[in-house]
Amino acid sequence: MSTVNSTLSEKQSVHALIPSPALSITLIFNYLVIGLFISALGTLGNLANIVIFTKEGYQDNVNITFSALAMIDIGALLLQMAVSVLNSPIWNDQDVPFLSAATLCTQFFYPRQYFIRVSGVITAFAS
Repeated sequence: MSTVNSTLSEKQSVHALIPSPALSITLIFNYLVIGLFISALGTLGNLANIVIFTKEGYQDNVNITFSALAMIDIGALLLQMAVSVLNSPIWNDQDVPFLSAATLCTQFFYPRQYFIRVSGVITAFAS
């Protein structure tokens, strides 16, 4: 009797892990449409800031600080765009050898966190 219950509980847990098609579509939309769109807007905004601060000149320390923050934010946003693409459910059915958690962490998550931490250090020194 316990083997029947354990078999049923294993099947129920497996079905709970399989995402429904609606969930997959929602995740794909969130990662690939909303995530990439917001990251692209942030990147374009930071590029505009860099151009404006360059035209104003770097005689003022504020322009240097804001340009550095914009460059660092561009790096973090580009890595976030890569994470959004690689974390999307499109890759679930593909046999891609480089999409392990260790690869994503070392190639994308850790460098993104470094960009964010450098941004925090620059903000602390600027204030």
